[in-house]
This record gives sequence, C-alpha cells and structure tokens, in this order.
Amino acid sequence: MTNITLVTGDPKSGKSTYLNKVCQEVRNDYTVGGIVASDIRDEQGDRVGFVMNNVGTGETAMLADLTEYSNKVQFGKWFVYQDNIKGFMLPVITKALRNCDVVFIDEIASMQLLCNDFKQFIISDALTISYKRIFITIAKTVYDSHENYIGNYMRSIADDVVLL
Repeated sequence: MTNITLVTGDPKSGKSTYLNKVCQEVRNDYTVGGIVASDIRDEQGDRVGFVMNNVGTGETAMLADLTEYSNKVQFGKWFVYQDNIKGFMLPVITKALRNCDVVFIDEIASMQLLCNDFKQFIISDALTISYKRIFITIAKTVYDSHENYIGNYMRSIADDVVLL
C-alpha cells in the first residue's frame, strides 16, 4: 500500500522548504526522485518565477515567470510553461514512481492544474498503485475546496496531512 503524505499551507508557508528538508534527510538511505519547486527572486527579493527541480538528477525546467510568451498560459500575473509540466514534470514523476523509494511532487496547485495532462495524471491510479513513499505539496485552496474533485480525491488517498 502507498504511504502518501500531503503537505499543505498558504503561499510562502514553507511547503517546498519542508519537502527539500525531507528529501535531504532521506536521500542517503533511499533512492529519491520527483520534483521540488523553488522560487526565482530578483535583486530586491521579489518572486519573479518558479523553477521545477528534479531531485534525482538536479535537472531543472521553468514552471512560470512574469514574461508573456505565445505558448504560455496566463494565471494571474504568472505565465505558465505548460509544455514543461507535460514534458518535464510528468516524465520525472512517472520515472520516480517506477524507480525510486521516495517520491516528491511539488506542487498540486491551480497553476499546475491548468495542464490537463497533469490533472489526469493526478486523478489516475498512478499514485495509489505505486507502493512508494510519496510526499505531495498541495495548495491550501485546492486541498480545502470541497467542490474541487482534486482536493476531495487527494484527501481520500492521503495517509497523513502536514499543515504549515
């Protein structure tokens, strides 16, 4: 059986930082894989983008930034690289679910859910049949929404919830 821990909280509450700490603690004893996101900040310390980090290989890909471009989808002030969610994030997570002991998925939030392939992956059986230790960050707005199928589904499969 899977052991899924959801980590939820408001924006900037430390969800990704928490996952990074867990990853560093377990990586010497277990094979780790998946995605942990990090902020991109400007010289003033303002958030100007997000990058997805493959915790197994160190490879990175952009998730979103403030620059408008024709193949990005706008979400609030952010322009989301849907092609990177589909072409980078999903393959990294899929490979980790096959090959790693501990898997990290950061994050299930409205920005990522703009990508239909990501949404379909999350509600598929991939997470529940993997028999892996999985840590998933989920935006509090998605987790708390009882009208949101993703939030309801994630609450139903979680073994543990960490609220930050």
